[in-house]
Amino acid sequence: MSAIFQPVPPRSFLITLDTLEFHAQSWSLSATCTYAEQGSVTGGRYLTNAYTRARVLRLKGSFFYKDDPAQVVLPLDTLLTDKTRLAFSLRGVRYFAVTITSYTLSEEATRGVLDCTLEMLVTTPLTEAPAETETSTDTDTETEDTTDTTNTDASDTAEGDDTSA
Repeated sequence: MSAIFQPVPPRSFLITLDTLEFHAQSWSLSATCTYAEQGSVTGGRYLTNAYTRARVLRLKGSFFYKDDPAQVVLPLDTLLTDKTRLAFSLRGVRYFAVTITSYTLSEEATRGVLDCTLEMLVTTPLTEAPAETETSTDTDTETEDTTDTTNTDASDTAEGDDTSA
């Protein structure tokens, strides 16, 4: 039995970086574990220490702007120079204390977007993101509407409890 290939429609993943909205089309994460060895008197080797080095997250995508690319360039540069620690979720993984180590921006005159490659340093352990925060740009609104409805229902129930008590 052969599998049928079904192409995935183009999509992006919305990541909020302080005040900027970045639409990531692709990402890569690299991590390394380093081991320290020490020789023994008899010529054997012992592992004396092992640690995980900081991870590097690379994002490729776009920033959208209305009139002036400085609306994106200046805040992005401030995030880099101030070493601002960022937190966001991407594809089910929560990233904390992430700092931007480099960025590359490019613009084509015919498009109202800035193509961007971001390189970020992730120094904290990775954790699983709550299901409602890991969304693509297509489902962001749906998730927010569900959350608002739940909060409204909880308020109505709490008010009902107060009046009956």
